[in-house]
Formats: sequence, structure tokens, C-alpha cells
Amino acid sequence: ESVYGGDIDISDDYRNVTLQLRLRSDASNDPHNYNYNSVTFTLPADTSDLAGNSYKGEEFLNGYGSRCTLTVTFTNDSEGTFVLTNNNNQSVVAEYSFKYTSNADTNSVELSEVTVTNSTLENLSFASARMGSNDTLNISFTVALASGYSYQTTFSVDLKNPL
Repeated sequence: ESVYGGDIDISDDYRNVTLQLRLRSDASNDPHNYNYNSVTFTLPADTSDLAGNSYKGEEFLNGYGSRCTLTVTFTNDSEGTFVLTNNNNQSVVAEYSFKYTSNADTNSVELSEVTVTNSTLENLSFASARMGSNDTLNISFTVALASGYSYQTTFSVDLKNPL
């Protein structure tokens, strides 16, 4: 069956290309050209040279009660920092340092020796970091409550789009 093409969208940084496609049978039932299926192709993250780059993710920090931004900076080839900032007043909630290794063949990053260097929230602790799908580095924090319960929040940091 024939495939008809619509718009081709290329992102400003040339990392994403989106094609609008549909089958001939779909086109015959849609004289106004409304129904297309989008297919997006994205270049993978380049973890071979993270040094000097920063990336971010946003999430609601459960147990803290505010939306926050996590900014991860790879300061050199083996060390980095991340800063958790309150989006309401732009105050720093916590800062951490870490060591890392990256594998360009698998586009993966592993953090180690994660250490808190500054925190205004006593009951906040780093929980884990792991690579997720679509070249995201998932960094999790736990907020312990006085009642004995705790909340965990995971920030997905997109390694395809440096700041």
C-alpha cells in the first residue's frame, strides 16, 4: 500500500526529525488531510564527552511539597555535581558531588561516591542513580518524614539535551 507524507519537522538542534505519514486508505477517508501518524527519530545521547556539560530534570519532590529542578553538571572526565533547586523561590535545597564513569558504546553513565555537600532539608537523602530508557539518567531521592514514613522521588535527566 502507498504511504503518503505530510510535514517533516526538524528540531532546532537537528537532534530530532518527525515525519507525518499515513496510508493511502487513510487518505481516501480523510479529504481534509487531518489524520497523520507521527514518527520521530532522535539521535542518541553522546556520553563519550560529558565533561563540561550540564543537564536538568524537573519533578515534584514528594514529602517536601514543591516542584524542583535537578541540575547535573559533569565538571571533568570523572567527577560532577548535582544541585536540587526549589522552583518557587529558586533556593538551593541540596548539593551533591559524585564520581562517574561513562560507556560510549552503550550510552550509559554510572554514578558512585555520591556525597551531600550542602542541604537545607535534613531528611533528604540520595537513594540511587541508574540509566533509563531514551538516554535518561534517573536520580532518586528519599525524604523521610517524622512519622516514620518516607517518600521517594525520581528525576529523569535527559542526557541528549545539554543546557
